[in-house]
Amino acid sequence: MTDPSSAPATGPVPILAQLAVVVPQAVAAVRGSLTHTGLRDESLLLKTVLTQALGGALVRPWRLQGVRDGTATILGYATQDAAVLRERLAFALPALQQAVAVVGTAPLPPLREGQCLRFTVRLVPTVRQTGKGEIDALLYAVRQAPAGQHDRAQVYCAYLAERLLGAAVQETRLDGMRLTGMVRRQGTGWTERVFPVAELGGVLTVADPVRFAATIAQGLGRQRGFGFGFVRLEPTN
Repeated sequence: MTDPSSAPATGPVPILAQLAVVVPQAVAAVRGSLTHTGLRDESLLLKTVLTQALGGALVRPWRLQGVRDGTATILGYATQDAAVLRERLAFALPALQQAVAVVGTAPLPPLREGQCLRFTVRLVPTVRQTGKGEIDALLYAVRQAPAGQHDRAQVYCAYLAERLLGAAVQETRLDGMRLTGMVRRQGTGWTERVFPVAELGGVLTVADPVRFAATIAQGLGRQRGFGFGFVRLEPTN
C-alpha cells in the first residue's frame, strides 16, 4: 500500500525559468523608458527589460544569478513554459528580441509533505507601515521593543520563517547583508532609496505542498518584482 504522505500534492507546479539578457543591448532597448538615473539601477533596468520583452510579469519572482561577458543570467519562476515565453518575446520590439533569450524552462518536481530541501533566497526584509513607507525589519523590531536585544541575523531569519508558508524551517543562516540604493518611481519623477538586501539559506521541510508551491511562486519579502524574493530549492543529498 502506498504511504499517502509520500504522494505528491495536487495543484499548480512552479515553472523554473532561465533567461539570458545582453546588458548593453538591453540598456539601448529601454533607454526611452527610463531616465539616466533609472538606467543606473540594475534591478529597475532588468525588471523593465523582462516586463517589456515578455509583455507582462510572466517571470516573477526572479533573481540575477550573475553577469559574464556582458550577459546577465536570470533565474525565476514563470507562469508559462518556454514555448509561450518565446512566442510572447516574438512580439517585442526588435531591440528587445536581440537583448533577451529564453534559455529554457522546467517544472519543479512534485513537492511532498515531509520532503526536506535546501534553500537560498536574496530578499529585501522590510515591513510596510501605513503612510510611512517601508522600514528595515530590524529597525521595526527595535521600535516595537526598544528595551529588547535585537540581533540582525535572528530578526531576518524570523522574518523569513514567518513568510515561508507551507514549510517549516529547520536550519537558517544569514550569509550576507548590504544596504543597496535603488531607484523607484515617485509621482511623476524618480527617487533613490536605500534598502537592506539579505542573503539567507538553510534547510526546510515541506509541510503543505500546495501552499508552499504558492508561496515560492509569489516570492518572499518586498521588492519582489525587482529581482528579490526568489527561493532556489535543491535536494539535501
